[in-house]
Amino acid sequence: MNTDIADLSGLSSSAITERYGLLCRASRASADASDGPREELLDKLQQLIKQDLVSLARQGSPDDFADIYFSLEQELERFREFCAFPALARKVVVGFGGAFSSGKSSLINAVLGKRLLVAEVDPTTTLPTYLLHGEQDEIHALNLFRRRITISHEEFLSLTHEEVQTYGSNVSSLLQAAFRTVGDFAWHNLALVDTPGYSKPDSDSWSIRTDEHVARAQLNAAQAIVWVVSAEAGTISENDLAFLASLRPEIPRLVVLSRADKKQAADIASIVAVITRTLAERNLPVLGVWPVSAHPRH
Repeated sequence: MNTDIADLSGLSSSAITERYGLLCRASRASADASDGPREELLDKLQQLIKQDLVSLARQGSPDDFADIYFSLEQELERFREFCAFPALARKVVVGFGGAFSSGKSSLINAVLGKRLLVAEVDPTTTLPTYLLHGEQDEIHALNLFRRRITISHEEFLSLTHEEVQTYGSNVSSLLQAAFRTVGDFAWHNLALVDTPGYSKPDSDSWSIRTDEHVARAQLNAAQAIVWVVSAEAGTISENDLAFLASLRPEIPRLVVLSRADKKQAADIASIVAVITRTLAERNLPVLGVWPVSAHPRH
């Protein structure tokens, strides 16, 4: 830990011990009995893509091989997530997408009526998170070594941009995705996934997690998409329109105008009308454009 960044003197010994335990779990590289032969088979599949396929491509490949290779890599990551959490395979996955900090996490919290997701994040701490019904309230995560670990509710909520200042650690950087089961989750056949959002390499909010190619792969793996636009922007951006046009057109999508309480009712109606007309002009069909607010929930 970097004590030049975090003043650990303000933490109790138990708090430091607990954070160290979380870091140990998040960085676990060895397999355990629960992993079984699954990891060996996934490693063989990864070798086929990363080594054998690349070797074969040197002998001759289509012009768009780079795009094909990237897509296969992303699909392999999604496949690993489903293997680590098999319950996802029986769910209809609804992906929440949008620009970074458009209000996706706050919207999901408002829909579920409780704070299950962290909204106080930056591009380096944001983490793809699945929410679905389960017998117990539990949180699991996949670390960078693709090991499934358990984290507590308090640990999960601590993964914000303030973690470095508080603990001198950045656990999110050691994790690939989180899976949260909720006992009173209302829709037993659905799984919601909060994606980190998208940003371009020249954007101030860019990170590997928010790279537009990664975000596109995550949303293209969903069966339905909720696209979140902040009402504070006053319209839907050209970047949003271009991103929506790049997604699989057969996936049904709904556009949600978040933070509607930040504007007057007449302004919201005007923004909804403009976005609806713009989407139609760009030949981007949507189920509707809905204004929502988490303060108060509406």
